[in-house]
Amino acid sequence: LYPMTGWITWPLVGLIGFSRVYLGTHYVSDVLVGWTLGVGVGTGLGFLFLRSAPWRRQVMVWWNRLP
Repeated sequence: LYPMTGWITWPLVGLIGFSRVYLGTHYVSDVLVGWTLGVGVGTGLGFLFLRSAPWRRQVMVWWNRLP
């Protein structure tokens, strides 16, 4: 997650996970595995793309084009 949005997105992720369990649509284990997979995939992709020099340069070019 973009560092500036972490203060709102992490609590939102927690509330959505809690609501899934509270409403009975998922088990606690489902939510925990989903969180773990999400963090793992996000961290892995961040490491893979931003640590390699060609991708880092391209991402910075794209990022600087954003309004």
